Amino acid sequence: MSLFFACFVLHVWNGEQLFIPFYYEGDPLFYLMTIKSVVTTGWYWTNPLIGAPGVHTLADFPTPEAANYLIIKFLSLFSDNPIFINNVFYLLTFPLSALTAFLVLKRWGLLSPFAATGALLFSLLPYHFMRFIVHGHLFLAAYYVIPLLTYLAIFIYENQPIVLGKKRWFYWSGYLLCAILGGSAGIYYAFFGSFFLLVAGICASLERQKIRPLCHALLFIGVISATVVVNLLPTITHVIENGKNNNVAHRSMSESEVNGLKITQLLLPMDQSRIEMFSNLKSKYNTSGVFLNENMTVTLGTVAGIGFLILLFRFFVHREGVSAYHVKMGGLARLTLAGLFFGTIGGFSSLFALLVSTKIRAPNRISIYLGFFALAAFFFLLQELLKKVKSRTIVISCAIVSLFLGVYTQTSRDFDLSKRLSKTQKEYEEDQIFFSKIDQFLPEKSMIFQIPYIPFPEYGNSDYFHFKAHMHAPHQRWSFGTMKGRLVDQWQKKTSHLPVEQLLRELINTGFSGILVDRTVYEEPGKVLEQELYPLLGAPIIVEDKRSFWDLRSYREATSSTLR
Repeated sequence: MSLFFACFVLHVWNGEQLFIPFYYEGDPLFYLMTIKSVVTTGWYWTNPLIGAPGVHTLADFPTPEAANYLIIKFLSLFSDNPIFINNVFYLLTFPLSALTAFLVLKRWGLLSPFAATGALLFSLLPYHFMRFIVHGHLFLAAYYVIPLLTYLAIFIYENQPIVLGKKRWFYWSGYLLCAILGGSAGIYYAFFGSFFLLVAGICASLERQKIRPLCHALLFIGVISATVVVNLLPTITHVIENGKNNNVAHRSMSESEVNGLKITQLLLPMDQSRIEMFSNLKSKYNTSGVFLNENMTVTLGTVAGIGFLILLFRFFVHREGVSAYHVKMGGLARLTLAGLFFGTIGGFSSLFALLVSTKIRAPNRISIYLGFFALAAFFFLLQELLKKVKSRTIVISCAIVSLFLGVYTQTSRDFDLSKRLSKTQKEYEEDQIFFSKIDQFLPEKSMIFQIPYIPFPEYGNSDYFHFKAHMHAPHQRWSFGTMKGRLVDQWQKKTSHLPVEQLLRELINTGFSGILVDRTVYEEPGKVLEQELYPLLGAPIIVEDKRSFWDLRSYREATSSTLR
């Protein structure tokens, strides 16, 4: 059902659409490159076909995403097309998120209609669409570990005794598996999950005057942290052998302020809402609001928004009770308030950035946890209000109404991919034609120098467009992709700024067979360079509106014969 609703909202029904990039610029090109690495080499850490004359490695740019890449590895068994794998992976994140949410909500005691509806709405939160469709963050859309880590936090808050006997190891294996998955699906979700575990442990220990909840919390945090360390072993080994690279993943404290969470954005409708009045209201806010950035993805929608307000009310208007309902609602309320205190602009995330680390630069991403808390609270309260009603028809009717109200207010007309795909397909096919000609023209594994020089990674909105060459001409070795700050990157930077004759001599001596001049972003410098190359190399071998490819082999032979 979640996959059906996702395809309905995205307008993705045709199997041919899966072979067209859903997003063909910026960060998605980075993900496509890593998927290509998995297909080519078996894993995503290195790729010998990019970063020439060296070998591309992500060791300086830590990405603890083993769980996500294992899914991609599995998909690569059925296809070697990175576009197809990328698109299918994104679509699979909807049922994966719904599945884990359903299992947790059922385990907590929700009736099946309410658990299924809550799980579906969780998988269809605006965050899920906007993270990838708007901002291109593929792995942030893969938030299937959120319910599992929340389950551990509430388990700790309830201070439940561990099942004794043979089943004890069965349950503990499940708990530890949740923690291991939490540490392998992105640093943000691992960090926020550990934060909520700590909050749950402290609250439970103080309220019940027992140390066991805090010990359990620290145990799970330790497992998550150890898993992250295991994910980062290639980085740790690389740093020990080559020293730390201070040029990569540099973050400033101000980013945690600018990219903070805003309660207003949690509760306001989303951009281009299907309800015109809501859309106008959000447009009014956008024209006068400040710090509007990726935190616009945090919108909860109507059902989750009501659940969020329920939890705030529940915290401030505390009702004593020992039932599972009261304990869980109390735990979710405390976690919600803690999440707000940490994630909001000027909150504890700013102190964390100041005193501990600046790596958590976008605390607004904690909102997906708040969304799950809110949906769980909404259906817990709804079930509590209907517990004296014996009619299953009423329960199912309430679930259906909640589902369609949620889907209608959580999705937008802007999520329609059909128009984007028609434009992307044309660009994609043009790139495919151009680069495949280069691939056929040169012998395999010929080195090609890409101009302009672009540092990798994180250089700007168009910092990964050079990866298109590797996507479409995978049999050659391309210069882009070497880690900035390292020796090969320094050589590339220095070489790219040499006068043309010296540039050609340096490339020939290093073994390069071609030059690709790409004017996609830097129009004028590219034109100037092409004019300087004409007298020395003649006309480009392959040319299109924005790119030109020049063969260096004839120039190498002419230069060698002149020297002889």
